[in-house]
Amino acid sequence: MAPPVYSTQFIAALLAADASAIYTVPDGFVIVVRDISGVIFPGPTSGTNIEVDCGEFAIFSAEAPPSCTVTFHWEGRVVMPAGQHLQAFNQFGTGSAEVAIVISGYLLTAP
Repeated sequence: MAPPVYSTQFIAALLAADASAIYTVPDGFVIVVRDISGVIFPGPTSGTNIEVDCGEFAIFSAEAPPSCTVTFHWEGRVVMPAGQHLQAFNQFGTGSAEVAIVISGYLLTAP
């Protein structure tokens, strides 16, 4: 029998200005967010805001020249029970850059 796979991607998205991607922790599970990686593509102003429900735990912002990209990375351990929402949000409005983001970690069966 193959061992269970715990690692997973919760969000993998390309976010335009004022766009978001949401992952809801399924019933009977707990997630541990371990890694956030991404690229902010050129634009007049750009950034992304990662939120857990109403509390922010990682914020990435950058202002880069039009020909540059900016990478960002976060590692840690944020535990979220069933029903909570993990949201990645490109907070800057019209004219801002796109943000490519991957949020991964562990999907565990709740005790």
